[in-house]
Amino acid sequence: LPDQTDWRDLKGQPYLLCGHLDRVVTFQDNLFVMDRKTTTSALSSYYFDQWSPNNQMSLYSIAGQVVVGSPVRGVIIDAAEVKGANSKSAGYSEFARGFTFRTPDQNEEWLKDLRMWTSAMEGCATSNSWPMNEASCSNYGGCRFREVCSKSPSVRENFLRSEFTQLPKEDRWNPI
Repeated sequence: LPDQTDWRDLKGQPYLLCGHLDRVVTFQDNLFVMDRKTTTSALSSYYFDQWSPNNQMSLYSIAGQVVVGSPVRGVIIDAAEVKGANSKSAGYSEFARGFTFRTPDQNEEWLKDLRMWTSAMEGCATSNSWPMNEASCSNYGGCRFREVCSKSPSVRENFLRSEFTQLPKEDRWNPI
């Protein structure tokens, strides 16, 4: 794992990776992080395959290792499929457990990639230029800035000023 001195500051602000480990467990003589998930998707191999590769699970594997000071094999995912109100089996849920494993080489690769991404974000912050990630515009119900980004660059600032209010600092989401 990287020494903390490897992480640079940007304008006096350190980088902070934040997450919540549900728990760290021993299973078959190996340490795992355990994570709980709910979904409306069927709990098939297709559902569990989405967790490898996956940033959240890779970070959890590394964070678990930092917290306990010993190698963590991966993440155990306890998933609950919640049936919708309109489904024939409304009020009924199914449960399944899946595993996503990480090797030390995969963890190191993830940290190397993280360094590259944080360096790229440093460049964006320094130049005050934030490129769109068009592949993500429709994820998770859609980006709230999609309407702004769909406008010509020359008028976006006007749309931001008229359509969005920046919350006071104390009302902004804080992961800590």
